[in-house]
Amino acid sequence: MNQPKMIENEKDLDCQGKHKLPISMVVLDPKLRSNQRLLCQQCIDDYETDAKTIGFKKVIQMLEDNRKKLLETLEVIIKQNIQNVELFQTQVYNLKSNLIQQLDHMIGNTKDWISNLQSAGSKYREYSFYEELDSIVMNQSSAYKDQINLSNQINMLYDTWNTKINSKLEIFKSFQEYKKCKDILNNLTQQSQRVEQISSNPTINHQQFSGLIILKSKQVRIYLQFNQAT
Repeated sequence: MNQPKMIENEKDLDCQGKHKLPISMVVLDPKLRSNQRLLCQQCIDDYETDAKTIGFKKVIQMLEDNRKKLLETLEVIIKQNIQNVELFQTQVYNLKSNLIQQLDHMIGNTKDWISNLQSAGSKYREYSFYEELDSIVMNQSSAYKDQINLSNQINMLYDTWNTKINSKLEIFKSFQEYKKCKDILNNLTQQSQRVEQISSNPTINHQQFSGLIILKSKQVRIYLQFNQAT
């Protein structure tokens, strides 16, 4: 900690008689005002008092010694507080690092989820001429079966990634974005359940199936867009 420093300049201190001379003596009389306690050599020659007097240089030394002791005590207190704040700061940095790591994991999970969905859909780009011809001859809809298979794959992917993401998302419960993320996952859950219900209904053909899925998807998107806007 810095050395004690007096605010006033010694040369600017006025004696009792305002003689503009250097201060030589200090009167330790509580009845006097601060500036009346200071005596220059000319004041001393004309001044009489029963109060204790002390040399100005000695007073300066006493004041500096007292201030140094105070600063030493304050330095210990401040150091202790700084150490505690630094410890807290370290924990905040650790928290920040952990949060960033968790967010990076969730971002990675969503990228993998998207990649899995794209891969699941790309499997149905290719088809066998003979198998499709057999379906037509047997009056069976292979497209509907593919939609059922795809919906099952989507549901399986949802179950897998939803579990992973939800476990990481819980640490952000106090954040405003937490509720929005939970709303999105809840709507994905509802959408997954609707797909499962629709796909298990044998009376719905593949065109009706597609129409219902598209309708539900639009409803979910509208809901999410509204909540993101608010």
